[in-house]
Amino acid sequence: MADTISKAVVTAVAPEVDKSNWEWVEVPELDSFGTPHSGVSVNFEQFRPGRHFLAPELAFTVKDLLLKKLRADQRVFQKNTDQVALRLMQKNGPQKKG
Repeated sequence: MADTISKAVVTAVAPEVDKSNWEWVEVPELDSFGTPHSGVSVNFEQFRPGRHFLAPELAFTVKDLLLKKLRADQRVFQKNTDQVALRLMQKNGPQKKG
């Protein structure tokens, strides 16, 4: 994994800015399905797999986007069971045809 520093932040930040509260944010190499992670994008800046040294606000946004992508991936793994039909089946039992 490559360590990177956000280009937009580097060009916008003056040398006297305190970077002590900046964070390393890691975008994983693989997503939940085992395929290469596509990364996340913030204001047309792409954060590909690897570690990125980011200002606190940008770090929060990138981590939030990664969490949302993980939740979306997890939804694919969940069963889509009709809960109302399941409760009716448990209450009444299967209906007999005929």
